[in-house]
Amino acid sequence: HKGAVDGPVEVSRTGIVTDRHGDRAHHGGSDKALYVMSAAEQRHWSEVLGGIEPGRLGENLLIEGDIDDVEIGAVLSIGPAGGAGEPAEEGRGILVRVTGVRNPCPTFARGLGRGDWVEVFSERARVGVYLSVLRDGSVAAGDEVRLVSNPGHRVTCHRWFAHHDPRDAQAMLASEAFGNLRLAAFTRKYVTAAADEQVG
Repeated sequence: HKGAVDGPVEVSRTGIVTDRHGDRAHHGGSDKALYVMSAAEQRHWSEVLGGIEPGRLGENLLIEGDIDDVEIGAVLSIGPAGGAGEPAEEGRGILVRVTGVRNPCPTFARGLGRGDWVEVFSERARVGVYLSVLRDGSVAAGDEVRLVSNPGHRVTCHRWFAHHDPRDAQAMLASEAFGNLRLAAFTRKYVTAAADEQVG
């Protein structure tokens, strides 16, 4: 369980330094260093569930904006407002890559006490995204999120979670072949499976 934090928090290549994972086989690691949700989605689910605190859905960061509409493999900077992709002060700001989407699981459902939670949460197809940390530093509430680069395959996290379209899978594999994308292992298994459906 997570909660809101005042002031800057340190972020390393494996995530927020004070964060702990109960199931390291399926959570955490460099490709799932941070789990990020849209703040609007958190507010929606808080209303559905009768009021929950930020962090109750397991998110490390809430972002004002449609984070699910970012391409898989996009690079983002998160840090103080006003910088041009560089921290405004020593040690502040991080550089991250979008590695894939959250796949809601039964453990998530048990934690919220709802047997139908996986289906209910998945229906909106805005499940939040995982980030790897390319440059560590610290982040704080109010920091800006900026798009640094896109791989250009046009497959957003929302679109991929909603459809797992074989054509989108082929587009991502082609982007990787051209050196524009590095697929994380947990995303690759779904991408290759979907691509194989088209070939078959």
